[in-house]
Amino acid sequence: DNFFVEAQPADCFVSTWLALTDVSAENGTIYAYPGAHKEGLLPVRKLSGVAGVGQEYNAANEECVVPDKYKPVTVEVPRGTLIFLHSLIPHGSFNNVSKDKWRQVMLNNYIKQGIPFRAGNSAKRKEIPVYESEQC
Repeated sequence: DNFFVEAQPADCFVSTWLALTDVSAENGTIYAYPGAHKEGLLPVRKLSGVAGVGQEYNAANEECVVPDKYKPVTVEVPRGTLIFLHSLIPHGSFNNVSKDKWRQVMLNNYIKQGIPFRAGNSAKRKEIPVYESEQC
């Protein structure tokens, strides 16, 4: 995700992915490459796919170049499961091939206060303080 968000340093950023329904490969769950976050920000290459309307960049026309030593793991989980994603972990999602099951999830990004990040052309990310405290 840090390819898009550009939080610096990257270790001050994490995403949470909450399954609001049961998710499987059939309805488009995610896959990730455990350990690959240790490589730092990996290169991204363009694909021949077409971006969405009004989007120059998106997951449909770009992919992360993951070294061959890392193997993807499919993340199939029941509703209510919370997954934490390091900002540099390569991941993606399967196409939903089911006829009637939507993969509903809630994705939140958490960036340490004061760390610069890219708002994005369509994401329009903005800082929302989670808490204010002198103690942490």
